[in-house]
Amino acid sequence: MTFKSLLFIPLLAATFALTGCGASCGSVCEDQNECPGVTKANCDDSCRKSEKLSEDADCTEQYDDMIDCMGNMSDICSEKDTSCDVKINAYVGCALPYCMNAQHAAQCQALNVDLGGDS
Repeated sequence: MTFKSLLFIPLLAATFALTGCGASCGSVCEDQNECPGVTKANCDDSCRKSEKLSEDADCTEQYDDMIDCMGNMSDICSEKDTSCDVKINAYVGCALPYCMNAQHAAQCQALNVDLGGDS
């Protein structure tokens, strides 16, 4: 499973305020909601939770960079578009240690963040 799918956190994908002049989580989430075959997310709720996770994990810069990148993808629905993989991996690499801590696992699990293993 790709992180683009994980970010579609029913995320990780939601309305936190605009990140500078870039995309917002809400706009990315709404775009993902239009992808064929997806379970539509409640973008307001998902983004609120995603923003809180990024703040709690001290990963807001990586999160904002990822959202900005995803907001500029030519086709957010395409698994073949790997243009944001570096930004996505940077965010995952930042948030994963926080999510692996048992104390925070419920918060990450509530966002359907895949902590590894087979899907």
